[in-house]
Amino acid sequence: MTVDKKAHKRIMLITQIEALRNFLDHVVQEAGEELNNIWCRIEEGEFQDYLDLEYALSYPIERQEIAARAVYYELNAIIESELCSYARRPWLESAKYPGPKTFDDETITEDNVHTVKMIWDIPFRKVVGIIEETYDFRLNDLEGSEVFTDIREAVNAYKHRQGYIDFRKRHAGMVNILERYEVNATKAYEALDKVETLIKSLWVATESP
Repeated sequence: MTVDKKAHKRIMLITQIEALRNFLDHVVQEAGEELNNIWCRIEEGEFQDYLDLEYALSYPIERQEIAARAVYYELNAIIESELCSYARRPWLESAKYPGPKTFDDETITEDNVHTVKMIWDIPFRKVVGIIEETYDFRLNDLEGSEVFTDIREAVNAYKHRQGYIDFRKRHAGMVNILERYEVNATKAYEALDKVETLIKSLWVATESP
């Protein structure tokens, strides 16, 4: 039995999403069981020192938050990879982005193979621009698109600023330099559903040309 490329792509997406959901399920369940155990120990009077209790509670709670952030990172990678795949063909055909762009280019030798350009070498905003221009739609108009902005900003914040929101983007009077992006299991579950919706919307929008 043969599976066409589109069907295979859809199967792979569902598999990736469900694998992330399964991962999150396991972490949340295991951490929940540990928290229940701690509450039982509290009732039995085991924790006499507040710091001991705080440490005990912090580990399962932090594990859930780490898992949620990991899901965000993976979802961000899935979306970016999907967008790059749709931008690659028009990018290859565009004179606006000089090459060499493939290893088949006659100018490429063993000595200068490092000069081959890849679609992920260009700024991501240009990747989005290529897709929007080629397929005549706005990424922000796709169903579920708001989740990509949220995920991308949160991922970059945790990667560069320990999760703190860039206060320079806030309106005057709303600045809080200690405000952080909240990424927890609940938000991660919501993101899993929305990303699946977004990518399916992207498939529909790029069916032609």
